[in-house]
Amino acid sequence: MQNNSQIFFSLGLSEHRLWGFIFVPYLLERIGESPIYKIVENLHGKDQTRTVELSDTEKQLLKLVNEYNEKNLVKLFSKQKNQKEFIAQLTPELQATTIRPYIERRIVKCLELLKHCNTPLYQQSLKLSNFYEEERLIIETTKANTLFSFDYNEEGIKYSLSVTFNEEELKLDKTSAIISNSPCLIKWDKRLMIVEDTDGKKLRPFLLKAFIAISASASRQYFSSFVLNTIKSYPVRVTGFAISSEECPVIPSVSLEETIEGRSLACIRFHYNSHAYFANSKTDSVVSLNFDGDIPHYTRLERNYNREKELLEYFESLGFVHVEGPYYQTLLDVPPKLPKLKNLALAIGESMKKLQEAGFQVNSKLNGIKPYLGYQELDLRFTTTDEGFKAIGGIKFNGGSIGLLEIKVLLEKDHDYIPLPSGQRLYINDQDMERLRPMFFFGREEEGELRLSRHHFQLVDNSSDIELEEITQLRSFENLPQLVGNTLPVGLNATLRSYQLEGFAWLKYLQMNRFGGCLADDMGLGKTIQTLAFLLWSKQNIRQKAEMELTAATVTQPTLFQNTQVLEEREGKKPTSLIVMPTSLIHSWKAEVKKFTPNLTIYEHTGINRARDIQRLGKYDIILTTYGVLRNDAEMLSKFRFYYVILDESQMIKNPDSKGYRAALKLNTENRLVVTGTPIENSLNDLWAQMNVINRGILGNQKVFDEQFSNSINTGVTAFDEKRLKSIIAPFILRRTKDEVAKDLPAKIENIVYCDMSEAQQAVYEHEKESFRQNIMANLDADGHSRNRMKIFQGLIRLRQAACHPALIDDGFCGNSGKFEEVVRMIDSVVSEGHKVLVFSSFVKHLRLVESEIKNREIPYLMLTGSSTNREELVKNFQNNDKVKVFLISLKAGGFGLNLTAADYVFLLDPWWNPASENQALDRAHRIGQDRKVFAYRFITSGTIEEKILILQEKKSKLADTFISSNNPLKDLNRDLLESLLG
Repeated sequence: MQNNSQIFFSLGLSEHRLWGFIFVPYLLERIGESPIYKIVENLHGKDQTRTVELSDTEKQLLKLVNEYNEKNLVKLFSKQKNQKEFIAQLTPELQATTIRPYIERRIVKCLELLKHCNTPLYQQSLKLSNFYEEERLIIETTKANTLFSFDYNEEGIKYSLSVTFNEEELKLDKTSAIISNSPCLIKWDKRLMIVEDTDGKKLRPFLLKAFIAISASASRQYFSSFVLNTIKSYPVRVTGFAISSEECPVIPSVSLEETIEGRSLACIRFHYNSHAYFANSKTDSVVSLNFDGDIPHYTRLERNYNREKELLEYFESLGFVHVEGPYYQTLLDVPPKLPKLKNLALAIGESMKKLQEAGFQVNSKLNGIKPYLGYQELDLRFTTTDEGFKAIGGIKFNGGSIGLLEIKVLLEKDHDYIPLPSGQRLYINDQDMERLRPMFFFGREEEGELRLSRHHFQLVDNSSDIELEEITQLRSFENLPQLVGNTLPVGLNATLRSYQLEGFAWLKYLQMNRFGGCLADDMGLGKTIQTLAFLLWSKQNIRQKAEMELTAATVTQPTLFQNTQVLEEREGKKPTSLIVMPTSLIHSWKAEVKKFTPNLTIYEHTGINRARDIQRLGKYDIILTTYGVLRNDAEMLSKFRFYYVILDESQMIKNPDSKGYRAALKLNTENRLVVTGTPIENSLNDLWAQMNVINRGILGNQKVFDEQFSNSINTGVTAFDEKRLKSIIAPFILRRTKDEVAKDLPAKIENIVYCDMSEAQQAVYEHEKESFRQNIMANLDADGHSRNRMKIFQGLIRLRQAACHPALIDDGFCGNSGKFEEVVRMIDSVVSEGHKVLVFSSFVKHLRLVESEIKNREIPYLMLTGSSTNREELVKNFQNNDKVKVFLISLKAGGFGLNLTAADYVFLLDPWWNPASENQALDRAHRIGQDRKVFAYRFITSGTIEEKILILQEKKSKLADTFISSNNPLKDLNRDLLESLLG
């Protein structure tokens, strides 16, 4: 509320007969143009007013002052409910030790609010009913200080106490007032101010008298006690005797110490001769007293606070952070992390030279542990070998060095330090550990040396011992646009977009360096066309090489007949590649090959009549087969030497224990490529399996990988493991999202529609939830999680179904579903506007309910479920028939091989356990070739398991975002997770 309004909020400083000084809230109104304000309403004891609208700050002020009205005080401090009885039985002790401090705390809080707002505070006279502008109080934001004065002569000592404010001495008298004892708040003239380093009780005597007299006979004792202690702690002014200051250089020290809580911290002290002071302390000065007859002489050892401040600032500039008091920690240990001795010892050691140059004494006061504090350096160099690289070097320190293999042995014992012969611990810093750990994990000991495979080149530094040209070539993947060139194959019936050209160049990079790869672009970005363009180029490139060999052979071959024989042999050998995929994609691949690369010959190795003669495969450029056939024909296919093995939707072999994975490993091939939009669906083990297929051993042994990477990253230990894993796999995984190539795609807009349950639906859902608790949760501890897994999933599915429509679990249910009604309404709206919509559900029965409703509304539709046999016909009909506006699709049936760009709306009726499945559903409509914006709607029933699943999907999506794709948020069901789903 503004002060210039007709009626405004204010506080009055008044002295209560029982409680002392208090703030009283009023509404005031100015009388005409005069500086006089009349009281409109006394708000004491009222929590609100209808007269005016109060600001947030004014409401806070009103609340604070009303916390000490008599009604509240009775409630807080008396067993008597009667206010009169409470006041009658009030003791001075209760008032002074309990009630008054309670009131003063609220007065000080009010003061802090008043400093930052325009609410006026007036001195209130008990004799006058109005307020006057001249009585308005000023609230000082700067704090005042105390000044002790001692005047000594032969008659004794006169002791007085005054206040200094902005170097001005303010004499206290009876017109002054102590408003609060602690902190000390005084009113001087028309000003309110906080006085530091004292309390109101010390100032109170000087409101009534100018000084306190100490007789001559008591002076010596007074000098030795009160005056001595005052000089130690406060600024003083003296006459009749002297105080001299002694100055000496300050010597800083830093010691490594462990606190009672077990924290390893650096403690800073400042030394003056034989006296030591903790940093950041306001410890009393050291003062000595001598008498010359009756006249005292004080000598005060002055702390050089300016110099101490400079030294602390220098210490902090070296990377140390103040914790509390004299204690400091490193930047690596900022809360909530527990300070580690390792980080502290390393930071001190790295700064040792600078600390000593600045005059710091460095020592350790740790019990039983002697950290090495000094110079250390990682000396790491590489040389090339026939199969990769050799690492040379170790860690150097004052007095010696230790080799790489010796460090490896120590780190395998879970040490983060090296025990030195002197008994000290030499800790290894995180930067060096970041370089060493991956090398130790992926490297192997061979002939007393540490060796690395070629596909681990990301672990190799740019060392002078390695040919620059070779390492530059290996790292050329980092700048794909420069690799593109103009080398597209002849006969490619397609124009590649810029990012597809980069993908084509990346595939050439992999082949040139004999690496396998994972093409992991978002669904719809053209992974197939990039792959086919590369295979066509490879065929032509091999022919060119053959012709070059033939040309070279002409020089040595004596006859034309011999030359012709060589050409015929070359022509008869095709670079046959095997492409493995889900059955549903065979048709799409055949169509894509014929459309974009008709010069590539294909053979479909499927069905009961597939070839049994392995040599027949060599007559074709591309062999198309399924994962089922691969498992069955693994032995036969492994006898053929393929040019490329390509696994489409390679998440199908993500399980290292599966037959499909083992069959893929057995295949004999020059090159390997996996193609998928979701390399990670459930965990990082999915990634390990696929990477191991394309580059054997690149991520090490599966068990060790789980320990070193999968477990730590899944539990969110640190970003350290993420960083090194991403660095290793970066050259071999190419992933572009739709956002990254947005200029080639229409925008996809996703929305969530939250629906309320009907009353009947709510009752069914609550019944199912209670049944789940009683029949499953109650037995979980006794029977164990694994024995109840099927019951748990069945129970959760029933809850999901009840959240969608109770008719999914009860054929006799006759009520309504809030979500169902909203879905039908939105289908009506979309169709009426001429749009096409894809409706996905994980429950076929749910789709049947929708089907029944849209039949009644005579809306043309199609339905695709797992039992549909005319899949291609249905897709073609929806794409080309303008009358068909709705396509009902089960999530599992619509997972692969659908291209439905005719739709510009996608409805997801229920959240699936795995968000990757939903993302695939959305991508049915949002693919390259789409010329409209795609609107996607997820329907969520509020307050149910659906909403909890949505939260889990979002919470768990960090893993997918970091390592390529989506994961399963319900992989690790436990009691806490189940409770959160039922909450």
